[in-house]
Amino acid sequence: MEHTAELHTGSLTVFGGPYSAYREHLEHQQAAAEQALITAEQALKTEQRQQVEAQTTLARRLRYAKKDFATKRRPKAIMNNRKQEAEVSAGELRTAMARDVDSARAVVEEEAAAVRRDDHVRIDLPDPEVPAGKVIAEIPSPSGTAILQGPERLAVTGDNGSGKTRLLEDLVHGRCGRLFTDRVGYLPQRSDDLDEDATVLDEVRIAALTTDPQRIRAQLARFLFRKDEVDRSIGDLSGGGRFRVSLARLLLAEPANQLLTLDEPTNNLDLATVDALVDALASYRGALIVVSRDEVLLDRLQVGSRLCLS
Repeated sequence: MEHTAELHTGSLTVFGGPYSAYREHLEHQQAAAEQALITAEQALKTEQRQQVEAQTTLARRLRYAKKDFATKRRPKAIMNNRKQEAEVSAGELRTAMARDVDSARAVVEEEAAAVRRDDHVRIDLPDPEVPAGKVIAEIPSPSGTAILQGPERLAVTGDNGSGKTRLLEDLVHGRCGRLFTDRVGYLPQRSDDLDEDATVLDEVRIAALTTDPQRIRAQLARFLFRKDEVDRSIGDLSGGGRFRVSLARLLLAEPANQLLTLDEPTNNLDLATVDALVDALASYRGALIVVSRDEVLLDRLQVGSRLCLS
């Protein structure tokens, strides 16, 4: 049985099913969490309103008791007892109301903790200016040669071990097929090609030598590398951080890549970053070749052609 694992805020979740099913499960779970939070916040407002109303009523009663005592309308002993009883009653009610408000606030905090507020990657891709009729690539396939033109999208699918990754690598490195542009970006499954001793900024500048370093720093903030984090060494980054560097180097290239080749791009990403990547690629105006068995991803990317390796 296929399983999906997600590491989120230091906690590992393993789901018995494919990514698409886990995504649907998480959406339902978060919708329920959002509703529970709304209900808890409404309950807290109710408790706070009742607390204010009770305090107003108590203050009025205390004023009446003090007025009776001051005007000596009744025997002194009776007025003293009533004044003390009112003060004790008021104190007990204030304590009870404060306890209720605190309990309601604790429920809100508990429900809020279950709602995701992801700090996610935000990507806005430039126009690579690919004419609609321009031939971008010729890719060999079991049924002949697939031709990729203009801003078309091609999915390479097939079972594990069918040669999808090898086909992509051979195409990118000129060992098979033909490329008709030198502005090609390649995102492998693993970030093994990064220089361990280089900084985040240095690695991204390799693909954008003509771009001002300060502008790259600003753009890297969208990939969650903020301030001094751009000067961290690649070797000090987590697997997710290394992947974000590879992603930034691919998408911030200058001039912009006319062809993006992605090998199982969602394998190492959290759900929020997957959404950001899909949103960016959905509006990408260049050609795209993606290796993936995730039908939900391919549908979201509006892939028009398939090349299946058996």
